[in-house]
Amino acid sequence: MITDVVEVKQMGFALAVAVAVDATLIRVVLVPAFMRLAGRANRWIPAWLDRALPAVQLDEGGLRQPHERRGTDQDERGTDHAGAAH
Repeated sequence: MITDVVEVKQMGFALAVAVAVDATLIRVVLVPAFMRLAGRANRWIPAWLDRALPAVQLDEGGLRQPHERRGTDQDERGTDHAGAAH
């Protein structure tokens, strides 16, 4: 080992265990499970923050108009994502 100080070895081992638990249990299991349970609330944004942020859309549809709300289920043709027309 690098050092003979037992406390330093214990701290290093505890840090390694904490990183392993965080990487496996928290990020692989709990976060995706909570995101699944939260559903649409997982992507909720306050109205004041929605107005303050720039409107950027990364698909082929181009930029949204500033008055369009984020998180709607309809695209520009008036159909929802399931394909049913309104």
